[in-house]
Amino acid sequence: MKPRSILDLLSPYRILKRMGPRAELVCELTKRDVVLDVKGSLLGLFWTVLNPLLMLTVYAVVFGLIFGARFEQSPNPSAADYVLGLFLGLALYRLVADILLMAPRLIVNQPDYVKKVVFPLEVLPVSLLCVGIYRFMITFLLLISGVALFGQEINWSILLFPICMCPIILFALGIAYFISAVGVFFRDLSQVTGVLSVVLLYASGVFYPAVKVQMLAPEIWAWLKWNPILLIIDASRRVLLWGLLPSSSELFYVWFTGLFVCFAGYFVFMKLRPTFADVL
Repeated sequence: MKPRSILDLLSPYRILKRMGPRAELVCELTKRDVVLDVKGSLLGLFWTVLNPLLMLTVYAVVFGLIFGARFEQSPNPSAADYVLGLFLGLALYRLVADILLMAPRLIVNQPDYVKKVVFPLEVLPVSLLCVGIYRFMITFLLLISGVALFGQEINWSILLFPICMCPIILFALGIAYFISAVGVFFRDLSQVTGVLSVVLLYASGVFYPAVKVQMLAPEIWAWLKWNPILLIIDASRRVLLWGLLPSSSELFYVWFTGLFVCFAGYFVFMKLRPTFADVL
């Protein structure tokens, strides 16, 4: 039975009822995408570890060594601390950037699934997000190893990290739903999201502390302070690396934004879904 209203469509109970029985399908699609991503390559799954390390090395040399960047709000603003903070920022950024790059053609590249009336298309964005979470978890383990290797003290505030990270998962899922649905009708969207991913990289505080922009460029901060990815990255560094507490008001904002984007993206996807087959 079709949802009778917006409230019915966005009901958490209804969403969980639809997704619950399909968890196994999501797992199978995620495994398939992870394997296909490295199929035929010489190093295989080792690229999942090597890619973030290579990216980290390039940015660490450019910004850490050449420009001497540091995170001033850290209790120990050293080069090692900067590399760890940069690594965490890159990992969280990539979780959203991969969605921006891959979601526009997620449905377009699966015409066989679209034409199958019984196939639940709403699991495809979830599967795409799960691939990103899988990559993030590998990077996260490398980060924790780096913290132990460089002798950083692991504070109890690390327990707050899931509270800081969950909003970016909601945000990424909402983007995946929205962009994958709109991408069916606008094939040039992948070109736009490619540019947006680069803009997001430099607008999310991956290479610099948010407080530095606030102090040195208040006119830019007036816009950047509304970027939930920047606030999530900053809060994650605080609790995971520096033993500091995040701002409660910023946490409320990123949670509200994450939930809004997630439900809005899902709503757009489900509304446009009946027309996918006609377009493809």
